[in-house]
Amino acid sequence: MQFAIFDTAGRERFQSLTAPYYRHINLVLLVCSADSGVTLTKLCKWYGEAKNYIDDAAVTYALCITKSDLPAEDKEVTRGEIDSFAEHCGILQKHIFEISAKTGDNVLHMVKELCAAVIESNQIDRLGNESLVPEPSEASSLVLS
Repeated sequence: MQFAIFDTAGRERFQSLTAPYYRHINLVLLVCSADSGVTLTKLCKWYGEAKNYIDDAAVTYALCITKSDLPAEDKEVTRGEIDSFAEHCGILQKHIFEISAKTGDNVLHMVKELCAAVIESNQIDRLGNESLVPEPSEASSLVLS
């Protein structure tokens, strides 16, 4: 399996460049910071953009909240807001990850789960037919916003 990862860091200047990167995508990972409610709000725009370019039900959407190591009083994003956003976007609970890059908490678990989701979605092709092995030329993509 091969991953191509594109991190726009939520910057508007990359918006016109993102369209070509949505082709042949298997996974969209939306990322926000626990200490910034603005980042969760901006994810609505990025989610909408992804849905505009991706017309494929087999694409997995996931949500990653960084800085899980912060004390509760320093977090601006609540679990209720996370769950509400995920529900609105159709993101499964098993595809919501609270991680800490500082401590490494939950990072490996997230990567393993997302790899499994891509493998699972690749075993059913775009027409809904089961495929034992994905084509070797297909690259799985991961978009970070």
